[in-house]
Amino acid sequence: LMQQIASIVETARGTQAEVAHRYGIAQPRMNDVLHGLVSRISLDALVNIVTAISRRVHVELEPA
Repeated sequence: LMQQIASIVETARGTQAEVAHRYGIAQPRMNDVLHGLVSRISLDALVNIVTAISRRVHVELEPA
């Protein structure tokens, strides 16, 4: 999820701070996502970022 968010955000024009501001995300949080700092960001926060960048999350469970 974090990698997909980073891919979408990296295609946006502007600096990291500008893109974060455009999507209403704090720049330090954006930096955590773009650098894959998993321990600093919760799944809930990632889902909120996905919503902010006008995307949806679909989770599917499969038998082990």
